[in-house]
Amino acid sequence: MTTTTCSPVHELTADFSRIAGSIRPLNSTNLGPLSMHGCLDTTSYYRELGFPFVRLHDAPYAMFNTVDISNIFPLFHADETDPANYVFAPTDDYIQSILDCGGRIVYRLGQTIEHNKRRKYFIHPPIDTAKWARICVNIVRHYNEGWANGHRHGIRHWEIWCEPEINLLWSGTPDQYFQLYETTARALKAHDPDLMVGGPAACDFDDFSRNFATYCRDHQIPLDFFSWHNYNGIQKTYTAAIEVRTFLDGLGLNRVESHLNEWSRCFDGFVHMSDPGRLAGPMFARVAGPEGAAFVAAMLCLMQDLPLDMANYYWALPGGWGMFDSFGAPNKLYFSFKAFRLLRDLTPQRVQVTGNDPATGVAILAGLAEDGRSAGVLVANAEGPGSNWNGRGKLRLTLTGLPWVAEARVHVIDASHSLSPRETIPVTREPFELELPAPAAVWLELRPAP
Repeated sequence: MTTTTCSPVHELTADFSRIAGSIRPLNSTNLGPLSMHGCLDTTSYYRELGFPFVRLHDAPYAMFNTVDISNIFPLFHADETDPANYVFAPTDDYIQSILDCGGRIVYRLGQTIEHNKRRKYFIHPPIDTAKWARICVNIVRHYNEGWANGHRHGIRHWEIWCEPEINLLWSGTPDQYFQLYETTARALKAHDPDLMVGGPAACDFDDFSRNFATYCRDHQIPLDFFSWHNYNGIQKTYTAAIEVRTFLDGLGLNRVESHLNEWSRCFDGFVHMSDPGRLAGPMFARVAGPEGAAFVAAMLCLMQDLPLDMANYYWALPGGWGMFDSFGAPNKLYFSFKAFRLLRDLTPQRVQVTGNDPATGVAILAGLAEDGRSAGVLVANAEGPGSNWNGRGKLRLTLTGLPWVAEARVHVIDASHSLSPRETIPVTREPFELELPAPAAVWLELRPAP
């Protein structure tokens, strides 16, 4: 990356004299630092990224016999009031590994996705919905109230099932899910009104999720957060977040939080790890590489202006959608999350910026330290060729309002660099151009010049 004096292509500005609140912690994730059933432990990296919340869906991918109702209460015909019929130990240890990294828990009550084509095992509607709800209450009691030799973790967020509109996660009808949610939500809130209950963790903001929210409104069912997922590009995710908030407010559900608790990027359509390697391999290489990293950096910038209360990237495990390779080494995604963490930790006061554009994938986020002695800027160029600007990578950046003459240490994330410091450049009030060909991101660490 170099500075030039050529004509601008895309204008970006940051005014450090105009504070716009705090940089919001929308950098949560799914699943904890243990994977391969404990063979891999990425705790040190988790601590570096400082995930605010970790959602527990698909946990058996990482650690066997964890989280799912069928793992904790394996014999559904047994007496749910007897602690001897519960298997908590694996989940106890898994949750503790997350708490040790400083993250808080979003506990998904339900089952892991089942891709097995021969038959489905545990994704069926419970034969006794009321009993299933009582089991969920006892799980809350174990983790929050010490029941069954338990803990006092104070877990507030409890999500009821996941993606019940697809047959990989729910074999029943929409009405059966609505009834399960209603019974369980009422039981949880009756037990502890301070819990936050939510769902449906829908695949997208679709007709199913709209009908679910309407059902909760019409029947006055507890709904503290509305959870949904998106694996599309920047513009579609950005638009969906606004549509969700508008729809909820239109129903009178103004106090219901919006949780985008699975987000990532599918390139060239949805491909899963269970698909043939000739399809999944190239797609996940793009997710883990510069394209995925630039996408993540752009989303972390743009989500600051979206009506979201929580956002959880899917996932932080090695492989697939994750931030590490199969041996636990960080990939490009990791460094975008690290850049955001550094920006938020070192310079948490958000300042006014212009130039964010979901249509082109160009995004900027800037912050100022509380003592005013340092500043930072995160810039992403995610979409590149095919977007509605020429995509050559020239961004003209204007930084104003700093109380001192600055220099910027430039850290780049692209095909050749992983948040590596490339150079130190002088910063004045005059615009300067950055060569940042997509896909790439850059963190500018601003300090007073010597």
